[in-house]
Amino acid sequence: MRQRRNTPQDKTYRDTLGDAQFAVLVLLVASGTLIFFTLAATLWLM
Repeated sequence: MRQRRNTPQDKTYRDTLGDAQFAVLVLLVASGTLIFFTLAATLWLM
């Protein structure tokens, strides 16, 4: 029987953990940027 390679099911736990950490990092950066610009705009308009 042939083995399939490079399928999403074949990802190792380490690869999945790396993807999750990258996703969390992107969300943190996006959230921080949004909060920063919201605060900057609010304080600038006061």
